[in-house]
Amino acid sequence: MSDKKTLFIGWGAVVADYYWKWLCQVFKIHAASSHEHLDEDPAAKEGVVVAELKAKCANKDPRVFMEWGTPALEGLIRGGVFERILVLTPPDRHLDQVSGCLELLKAPASPVPIFVEKPIDSDLEKAKEFLGKHPPETRRFIRSIDHYTQKWTSRFLKDHGATLLPGIGRVTRVVFVSLEERGIWPSPAFGAGYAREHGVHAVAMIRWCLPQLARPGVAVAADHDKVRTWRHADCPRECVGESAFLLHFRVTGLPPAEFADAVEIVVAGGKGMEGDVKKLMVVGEHGCLVSRFNADKMYRCTDEVAEVGKNEEKAEPYQTIVRGIFTGTPDEVTLPIDEAVTHVEMLELAARAFPQPSPHRLHVTPPELAAILRQFPAL
Repeated sequence: MSDKKTLFIGWGAVVADYYWKWLCQVFKIHAASSHEHLDEDPAAKEGVVVAELKAKCANKDPRVFMEWGTPALEGLIRGGVFERILVLTPPDRHLDQVSGCLELLKAPASPVPIFVEKPIDSDLEKAKEFLGKHPPETRRFIRSIDHYTQKWTSRFLKDHGATLLPGIGRVTRVVFVSLEERGIWPSPAFGAGYAREHGVHAVAMIRWCLPQLARPGVAVAADHDKVRTWRHADCPRECVGESAFLLHFRVTGLPPAEFADAVEIVVAGGKGMEGDVKKLMVVGEHGCLVSRFNADKMYRCTDEVAEVGKNEEKAEPYQTIVRGIFTGTPDEVTLPIDEAVTHVEMLELAARAFPQPSPHRLHVTPPELAAILRQFPAL
């Protein structure tokens, strides 16, 4: 195994509870400190973690905390110490930190793969400016991480869609619902509203599951008349926008043998709802495929209901992501940076028409979102 190190920029709950958990299992690293302990260290909150990935670190903690932007860290980046960089800070800092790393690496002369958590940025113009600033030969070393693409449902539909979709006829509609009982909490990730955080995950997942949506010549338009937003009571001031949303898109130019002339995509998301619901439904002319995320099962509903798949391996998204990034198959579990910007662009098609959020009571699902749920078969 290489003695080079991995640079983590950012160390919050996602890193401590997901990335580090699975790294410790993949590489037999001893996790010496709890997430609560790290929260007490100011350098840990806004700093970086340099992790030596060695097979045997049982008696020491391989993490070294350093502050972002210091000459010491910049010297390490310039010196070729790192074989990969993971940018895991809130979205509004992602592209600035990637640009800072590229400048220090003098890319593309010294390519080091950089992996960035989603969303790339909530500001579409900033994301486009980033693409324009860096040539394709540099951008190919920058990959986006979206754990929704690595959920069991996403991978199963991507791998078996060619077999499953013909059984329901030409696809006319795709519906994804992600409602959570827990309300919005104070976090920079929700600063621009929940749709720009979670809606981007939904768009990424749908395009990953149904790669035909990403083909050249496919056109996407937002149905602005059907866009809705809500804001639950007790929403923290850090979230200036909505805590729940309903988006409608119309997609044309898809392969006519598999898809209708115009396919509707509906994305509903919300926090502070009545309960936790995560479902995906692909509707065809003769039936539908329905996945219950919390049960990790997929069903085909035609004249009869049949289970067509379930998560036998019980693999978790970040387990798959960590194994891919750190054991040599990163392209299988991450997305090109250009595709990640496309997700932001698609979300912004609907976001331009966002109305003022309507109020709703905490833990009460707005009627229009509840109506979307009633379209799913009772499984």
